[in-house]
Amino acid sequence: MPVRQKDAQRALELLQQYRSKQGSAEEDRQLTQSLDRVINVFQSQLFSALLGKNILHNK
Repeated sequence: MPVRQKDAQRALELLQQYRSKQGSAEEDRQLTQSLDRVINVFQSQLFSALLGKNILHNK
């Protein structure tokens, strides 16, 4: 099943919302770092190119 651009955009928004709610406790650090990595992938030019448009690239 192909990834639709609007689904990828919504996933990015949800990840960013979840990331902003993470605390600064030591046990949250690994989760926060993992979320940051996934968010960066979603915002990358390569991921956007694979979707066919540059809609997720916000840098």
